[in-house]
Amino acid sequence: MEKKQRPENGGERGIRAPGRAKTSKERFHIVHFTNPSGELVLRVAGYTPDGTRVRENWKNEEEAIGRKSELDIEAANIKTTTATRLKATRTSLRKRKG
Repeated sequence: MEKKQRPENGGERGIRAPGRAKTSKERFHIVHFTNPSGELVLRVAGYTPDGTRVRENWKNEEEAIGRKSELDIEAANIKTTTATRLKATRTSLRKRKG
């Protein structure tokens, strides 16, 4: 049995292109970033549930981790509120019909 040849450019599903990072399921992430001034900082980056982009620079790791946690909690609260509101609306519609 012959082995199937894979394309060199990584065109098959599940194969990452060279130099690309593996995608994460986290909404926000922390990366090392060098400012144009040459200063090395930690950047908290990602998107809020409403689609707003977040890019904030922090001088030390504790502050960056703290801010990432705050953003994760805010995003989780927004999702929970939306899900609760939707459930309440469906329940009230059922009560009206019955």
